Amino acid sequence: MKCSVIVACYNPILSKVIFTLKTILQQDIKDIEIILVDDGSKDNRFQEVEQYLVQNDFRNYKFVANEINQGTVKNIISGLNVCTGRY
Repeated sequence: MKCSVIVACYNPILSKVIFTLKTILQQDIKDIEIILVDDGSKDNRFQEVEQYLVQNDFRNYKFVANEINQGTVKNIISGLNVCTGRY
């Protein structure tokens, strides 16, 4: 059963996002989908995050980028709209 994990960000500190991803990848659940949702950040960190995921041989991820800041709830809803996991 697939588990979707939404990581909602706004102007994230790269080291904290990487720490979060590292923690997700260490879980016992193997069928994980990671959804990274950015809420209109000024600097796009997706390229660096993608590099980390590829280096760790993880390919089941999606990026969602909101062009303008919509707030936490709408940002999370953007992630929910693309989730495919049962949980």
